[in-house]
Amino acid sequence: MIWLQKRLKELGYTHEDLRSLLARHGIERSRATITGWTNEKPIPLLSNPEEASILAKVLDWSLLELFIAAEYDLGLDKGLFKLLLRYYQLTSDQKKLFMRPTKQYMKMVEILSEEEVKNALKNDDELGDED
Repeated sequence: MIWLQKRLKELGYTHEDLRSLLARHGIERSRATITGWTNEKPIPLLSNPEEASILAKVLDWSLLELFIAAEYDLGLDKGLFKLLLRYYQLTSDQKKLFMRPTKQYMKMVEILSEEEVKNALKNDDELGDED
């Protein structure tokens, strides 16, 4: 099951429901087209900013959440995509708590020399730490 089918299931939507919701926003597609999208056919809406925004709204996601779920290449590391998706699922207070050590860690990383960064990554590789 790919991301779109999974999201429809989470929302309790059928392919026809998605077709109807998109049509209300001026995007006319057949149910068969939407079925193709859930079977991994390309979704042209993702290439059009206005239509991508509508699709995100209909799926009750932010545009970033949509692109993360679709694994759209925004030039970001896949691990960062996963982290962002988890971040968006946190409550407001959980996000504040998450950001405390993240801000401190960023400050620490920014002051490291290139050699220190390479050594730290080398140590991670030796330990088999992928995340």
